Amino acid sequence: MIEQPKIPDAETRARHIAKLKEICQRWDVLIADLDKLNAKLEEDYQNSPLGILHRQRAERLALQQQESKSSAGLT
Repeated sequence: MIEQPKIPDAETRARHIAKLKEICQRWDVLIADLDKLNAKLEEDYQNSPLGILHRQRAERLALQQQESKSSAGLT
């Protein structure tokens, strides 16, 4: 015969719910901190020499693609 799991009493459920809410609030704070750190790192990268180099390279490639498309359309 299969034993049915016991359902905890209301007080135990309330304690568990309160703990879960506290954990979720802590995670929300940690995730917000990570989002701020990620934004700061992205800003630092964009302003770094490497970020500038990558951006310039991407702009050059985009310009080359536009030029090749326009010249192919004219031919």
